[in-house]
Amino acid sequence: LPAERAARSRLDLKAPLRDMADGFKFVAGFSAVRRTVVGISAGLFGGGALFVLGHPFADQVLNSGDSGYGALVTSLGVGVGLGMVAMTFWGRMVQRREPLFGGSLLVTGVSIIAAAFTVTVAGASAWIFLGGVGTGIAYVTGFTHLHAAVTDDIRGRTFAALFATARAALLVSFGLAGIGSAALDGLFPGMLGSGVRIVILGSGVVILASGMGTLWAVRHQLAAEPMAEGDFRALRDAGDAASWMRGSRRSDK
Repeated sequence: LPAERAARSRLDLKAPLRDMADGFKFVAGFSAVRRTVVGISAGLFGGGALFVLGHPFADQVLNSGDSGYGALVTSLGVGVGLGMVAMTFWGRMVQRREPLFGGSLLVTGVSIIAAAFTVTVAGASAWIFLGGVGTGIAYVTGFTHLHAAVTDDIRGRTFAALFATARAALLVSFGLAGIGSAALDGLFPGMLGSGVRIVILGSGVVILASGMGTLWAVRHQLAAEPMAEGDFRALRDAGDAASWMRGSRRSDK
């Protein structure tokens, strides 16, 4: 506890609310953290619709029943697991986490959009598998970036704001998915005549927009950084020394 709060030596029932307010204030004012929190929340918002409508999508749209739903869930789980394992092995080599985070959201959004237009379980499973890989990478990259960007004194309140925002987005998605699919059913012609397809498509668009927004905000990180003059001079001197050593060896021979 902060020293001034501990000095009061009494229970402060408003303290949790103040901590949450501090966390939200910090997230709102720190763009590097705000982008990650919004991206994770958007991903859960879109993923929530996929979870709610996964069985109706397999049953009513793909006409595959429980077996098709099992294939979709398995594809998603395996993809998420592989994405997380990949980041476990190669995450230390990633120096620019925000572009990777935005790119993984981009892949996830495109995959869900493509899955919404499929007509077979195999096609939907393949796209959802790819979306799962992007989700796993985004999850690990996002949390790693937050831990690296936030100092110890505000980290707990920052993650409290993250979990509150992400879970609220997930609950809203759960509530809107079923209502939206029923309201949009039969509203458009062709493949979009299914309200389930439209809602899954919309969830992919939300994730895609979040990834594009993140990439646009960190577009300066995508460009190669120019080498400092001192580093360039040291590299040039090392090259000259190596050339001199090769010449000396040749003359000795």
